[in-house]
Amino acid sequence: MRRADSLAELMGQCDFVSIHTPLTAETRGLVGAEAFAAAKKGMILINTARGPVADIDALYDAMKDNTVLAAGLDVLPEEPANAQRRLIAAWQNNEDWNPPPPAADAAFGLLHAREPAG
Repeated sequence: MRRADSLAELMGQCDFVSIHTPLTAETRGLVGAEAFAAAKKGMILINTARGPVADIDALYDAMKDNTVLAAGLDVLPEEPANAQRRLIAAWQNNEDWNPPPPAADAAFGLLHAREPAG
């Protein structure tokens, strides 16, 4: 393991990214479309910092294209949750998602003691 010199480099090498930072002008939207474009496919995002640090519209797009396999959000940009945000609306409507990549499905199966699909 080695230290990343940029957010893009960090996103490109990590399976899990957990956000722990205060909300400032510099960190607002820090994890957005550009960060997700550089991310390792199938990564998992956890945000327990402040909601606006992660752009949930960009997160929605990254989840729809399987760049982000899962997200744990303890915080949102607006609270209570804004149903106009695509990610929130998708969750509220039980929206269908792309099937996970085979490796992710196999890992999920191991965690839940079942055979992977396919």
